Amino acid sequence: MERAIFYIDHVEELKEYIEKLLRKEAVSEVLISGTFDNEVYQEIIERTLITDNIKKSKIIIPMVGRNGIVSRNYINKICSAGGHMKINSKYRSNIVVIGNYALILSFSSKHYHNGTIKVNFEYCVVTNDEEVVKKITNKFNDIWNYSLPLVEN
Repeated sequence: MERAIFYIDHVEELKEYIEKLLRKEAVSEVLISGTFDNEVYQEIIERTLITDNIKKSKIIIPMVGRNGIVSRNYINKICSAGGHMKINSKYRSNIVVIGNYALILSFSSKHYHNGTIKVNFEYCVVTNDEEVVKKITNKFNDIWNYSLPLVEN
């Protein structure tokens, strides 16, 4: 496998690339962590569900909320499909690992005068460098081991 590192700055291109990675036959695991306040994460998890890779997934969320990916309903959907979720309020790295590829996502936020926050996708750096992916995977798994499990109701 040729070593690759590249930059994606369009959300549609990111979604297509993730779908392509998930459709590969040799996806060994899917690791997902982040702040989860953007629809990009819901797209990633939906594509993981559609491609039946959810059983290979570990997802770390920072909190349980009322809506979106961190809602109890969505957590139940993921867990009942075979996904594994844990909570760790201190780990908010926007990381996705799909097989031998690590994706590091960046988001920007805009605060409005009424107290709401809008989070926008900025870019993603993708690499399949073995050493980098291994370090990211090891860090994720270390955090995973110290996170609290979420179970389906």
